[in-house]
Amino acid sequence: MLKVGITAVQRGVARLLEQGAIGYTLVATGPLPAIRRAELTLSASGLAKERYRSRAKVEAWWGLPDAEGLRSALTEARSRALRILADHAVEAFPDGPIIDNTAFFGLTDGAPATYHEVEALDDTGTLVGEVRTVIGKHVLVAVDDGAPLLLDTRLLAGRHTVAAGDGARVGGMRTAERRRPLVYDTPTLF
Repeated sequence: MLKVGITAVQRGVARLLEQGAIGYTLVATGPLPAIRRAELTLSASGLAKERYRSRAKVEAWWGLPDAEGLRSALTEARSRALRILADHAVEAFPDGPIIDNTAFFGLTDGAPATYHEVEALDDTGTLVGEVRTVIGKHVLVAVDDGAPLLLDTRLLAGRHTVAAGDGARVGGMRTAERRRPLVYDTPTLF
């Protein structure tokens, strides 16, 4: 899953962390119009998309490559991108660093095999647990009574949050169970 995007130099890597970029490499720099054209060109070439739905990103956490696989994929993608952008008015970074955020986001072992994704919160919803990791706008919360919860923090917009008191329990939310897809290694006959 490759995504192409732009960010202001002043923001550093903050934008990439906000988006939950598991790994990244910088391809080029330049004035905004030239970089935007480069972004559109890479997207139109099919090398990388400009956008992925949140669900697709989260589901990809179950199948993350190992460190060498990620490095190899990003190195190859950067090489292809630079060939595609050869005639663009941008300053290329052919030897820029390859950054792996897998451990930073707590995904060395991938996403939990099962979790409950919070789909909606009631006005009196209560989320009680320990934050395991924050990946972009998603928070994975370990709870006492079962599989962890995955909360898209956009659901908190406009809400007042307070610390839960002693004895508080998770409630007032609609969740959907998500399970790691089964992978069959055995060849089948049909």
